[in-house]
Amino acid sequence: MRYTTTAVIEDATYMAKHGESLTRAAHRLDMTAKALEKLLVRHGQHDVALVLRKNDSHLPATQKVYQP
Repeated sequence: MRYTTTAVIEDATYMAKHGESLTRAAHRLDMTAKALEKLLVRHGQHDVALVLRKNDSHLPATQKVYQP
């Protein structure tokens, strides 16, 4: 199922606020972690991408999956 960009951002924001990780959020949205972070960064949602990354125990919080 494809979601609109707005819906993905809203869902990712909700999941970040509730402790979801980047990997799990991406899986729930049927995306890769790289694609989700790329979408968030491109739409100015750096803070949401960072919180999702910090919630992911196996990813370094300072290293981005997506590097523009």
